[in-house]
Order: sequence, then C-alpha cells, then structure tokens
Amino acid sequence: MKKLSFLLVIFISLTAFTCENEALDDGVEEAIVENPTNPNNPTNPSDPSNPSDPTSIVGTWSAVSLDAGTESSVTVGDLTTSATSVITGENLDYTVTFTDNETFSTQGNYDITYTVTTPDETATSTQNYTNVSGTGTYEITGANMMTVGGAFYDLQVDGLDTSAIADMPQELQYTLSADGQTLTFVQDQQEVQDVEGIVVSTTVTSTSVFTRQ
Repeated sequence: MKKLSFLLVIFISLTAFTCENEALDDGVEEAIVENPTNPNNPTNPSDPSNPSDPTSIVGTWSAVSLDAGTESSVTVGDLTTSATSVITGENLDYTVTFTDNETFSTQGNYDITYTVTTPDETATSTQNYTNVSGTGTYEITGANMMTVGGAFYDLQVDGLDTSAIADMPQELQYTLSADGQTLTFVQDQQEVQDVEGIVVSTTVTSTSVFTRQ
C-alpha cells in the first residue's frame, strides 16, 4: 500500500502542476471605454503605459498566485485507492512570456506546497524550484479556451522526471482584466491515464494569476 500511496502522490502532483502548466484556456473579458482623450483609458494608444493590445496575452507576465486541488484514484489490477490534494504556490519570482507565434517560455524561482490525503494518512511537503526555465506552445481554440503543450511550472518528485506527462496537451480557460493587466487561468478537467497497467483517474481544479510586466 505504501508503494501505491507514493505513486498516487506523484501522479496527483504531476497532474495538478501540469495543469497549471496548465493553463492556457482562452477566455477574454474586455471593457473598452471609447474616449481617446481619457488618460485612464486602458485602450488609449497614446498612453505609453498601456499594452499595444490589452486584449492580447502576448508579452511577459509575472506569477502572482497558484492554487489547485485534485481528486484522484489509482487502480492496479483489483486494487483501487484514492486521494485528494491541495497545492499552493509560494515565493513566486517567476515569469511566463507569450509570443505572437504561439510559443511561450518560463523563467524564475518558486516554491510548491502540497498536502495529500489518502485513506491512510495526510502528508504535507514543500519543494523549492530555482533557476527554472522552459518552453512550450499554445493555441487559442475558442472563446475563453486554450490548449497548451508544455508546462508553465516544472515539477519533479523525488527526482522523477515528469517531462513526458507535462508535455501532454492541456486545456484551460483564461480571462483578462478590463485593463489588460491581469491574466487568470482556470482549469477544471478530468483525465484518465493508463501507464503500464496503472490506471490513474484525476479531476483537477486550478487557478493561476499573473500580472503584466
């Protein structure tokens, strides 16, 4: 049971953070004030502090918060166990940069704290990530929706390389604030993965917030 519980922790954490790598679902909320003489108008092109297009995610964004929760089950043969987890990002000194050719890059440092509850126990752990960098792709697939290939946040569990799972396409929802300065990604997704006969079913809800640099 300990091996199974450990495996469950790995996949819960993986799925949650990939989510958060998650994250490029494309929901855009706009509020446009049609008054070009108003210096507080976020769409006024004469104001140098405004982005060229406040409805675009292209540019560099600083991480503000990362919160996620998962409900997972692992089935090996006739044996099934389940768990829930709560994941929080802390000490975020981290950026994500989106380009206009549908690629993104990440850079910086952050800590991840996750609490996993299984039928046998509850465990809390914090992992530190420094000098993280990565790249990926994104595609806006519809109103408020985006598909991301790659991870916004890297994750390793006891040295396990999670890149293969992190590179799986993820669907996310995003919104932009009215002034184009705050970008929020939301994921509510269920996935079933079969890895060498181990079936992992995970429901993920996550929210990550970024501000434009």
